[in-house]
Amino acid sequence: MNSLATDSVDVAAAEGGAPPRALMKGRQTRAAIVDAALALASHIGIEGLSIGALAEATGMSKSGVFAHFGSREELQISVVREYHARFEEEVFRPAMSEARGLPHVEIEIRQDLVSDDAGQARWARRIARALQDAEQAFLGSAA
Repeated sequence: MNSLATDSVDVAAAEGGAPPRALMKGRQTRAAIVDAALALASHIGIEGLSIGALAEATGMSKSGVFAHFGSREELQISVVREYHARFEEEVFRPAMSEARGLPHVEIEIRQDLVSDDAGQARWARRIARALQDAEQAFLGSAA
């Protein structure tokens, strides 16, 4: 949705009136497209994300998806912004509300382990590196 349409929704709401039903429907559709785009990008990468691939994944027409973003680049930017917002809400804020130290790490691990295979693989690599570092430190101190 372009900024002009978003501004008119905000103006209508600020004036005490409800935004027009069509604009609310447009926002819901755009949010659903961004959700689908985020899921698709997690599998094929942000560079592989295109209007056509998303249209196919959602069962929409290319022109229907294009109408909400205007370009492939704006679609990709919207997906990155949504990912950032979700990361902040689901990972960063809960971690910052915990006590410092180990509780922060536990929150991050829990979030990654339940998120997806990529998160699990990322933590497996981190743990393997930590074990290697600990082994090297131990062997170095034993010499």
